[in-house]
Amino acid sequence: MVATNKTRSRAGRPRSTEICDFGKRLEAMAAKRGMDRRQLAAQAGVTYAGLWKLLVGRSSPSLSTAVKLSRALHVPVDRLVG
Repeated sequence: MVATNKTRSRAGRPRSTEICDFGKRLEAMAAKRGMDRRQLAAQAGVTYAGLWKLLVGRSSPSLSTAVKLSRALHVPVDRLVG
C-alpha cells in the first residue's frame, strides 16, 4: 500500500493533511489570543461559514483570506500557513 498525505472527509472525499494542519494552526493561534471562531471571523472580515470550512479542512484559503486572518491574529502569513 502506498502512503499518501490525504485523509477522508465525512463525504469520503480526499482531504489534504496540509489543509487540516492549517485549520488546527488557525484554531490554536486564535485560542492563544483568547478569540473564539466568531470573533476571529469578525476581526478578519470573513464569514463564519468560510472560516468554518478552513478550520475543518473543507477548503484551503485564498491568499487574500490568509492575509486577512494573519492580520487579525497579528502573525506573519508564513507562520499561519506553515
